[in-house]
Amino acid sequence: MPARKLRTAPVFDPEKPREIRRYWEDLEPALAQAGITGNREKKDWSKLYVPSAEAGMFDSMPEFTGNGTYEEFKTVVGKLYLGAEEDQAYTLADLESLVLKTRNKKELTLDDFAVFHREYLTISGFLVRKGRLSTMQQNREFSRGIPDRIWLSLNPRLQIKKPDVEPGEAYKIADVYQAGKFVLALATDTFRNVGHVAAVNVPIPVVTVTSPSPPPSIKTEDILMQIVCTLMQGGNPLQSVAATSASAAPATTPTATAAALDAKSAAMTRLAGRCLYCGSSDHRRQASCPVDD
Repeated sequence: MPARKLRTAPVFDPEKPREIRRYWEDLEPALAQAGITGNREKKDWSKLYVPSAEAGMFDSMPEFTGNGTYEEFKTVVGKLYLGAEEDQAYTLADLESLVLKTRNKKELTLDDFAVFHREYLTISGFLVRKGRLSTMQQNREFSRGIPDRIWLSLNPRLQIKKPDVEPGEAYKIADVYQAGKFVLALATDTFRNVGHVAAVNVPIPVVTVTSPSPPPSIKTEDILMQIVCTLMQGGNPLQSVAATSASAAPATTPTATAAALDAKSAAMTRLAGRCLYCGSSDHRRQASCPVDD
């Protein structure tokens, strides 16, 4: 017999009571291979591979400590675990729980759908064999386990593939499963393709916005110089200033700036030693200016 906790040793998990039948199925071939046939020895070995709590329970059972047979002991143990008996392996409540769990999934993947299909066939097949579920109910309940958002895409495909099914009649499980695989596989491929689309580099045109140039500014000293020059030439200073402002260039080049500075310097030279009131070189003060008289 294999040692406890070896990979080949029989295992029983009390959290999964239905597995007790699988435990007996794994234990008995090992007993037969080891040549263990006596009731006492078989019961002792059956206690070796279960958790300590279960082993203590076995020790307290009269069927284990007494002269009862191994089969009698196994029958009593099976009644202690819900679903361990052959007739109570699955119930309608188990089927309803599976249907609702799958129907209420927020996201049903192709793998989830395959697991639901396998578990549904196991439970519903047992109930059909026991006469607790009809074939029509079996087909209808399988379709009910599919979420509505998936059924909206699945149902049109069934109508095309199976046009002879009458309205209100349930589709066969195999047909619904094939249509569901197609819809979910298509959704999975679409998601993968969208998720791996390479980014497209679209050139973005560069627009250069040129701010309007501010109006040219005229310095106060330039205006005064223009007035003085106009007076010296006997012109109207107001018209001269207005004409200068109107004809001012929006942009100033270095050549134009140098020419303006030269004109300003020449004007200042001409004004040197002259009367600022009349422009005459005979006197410098306004009191001696004949124009003031």
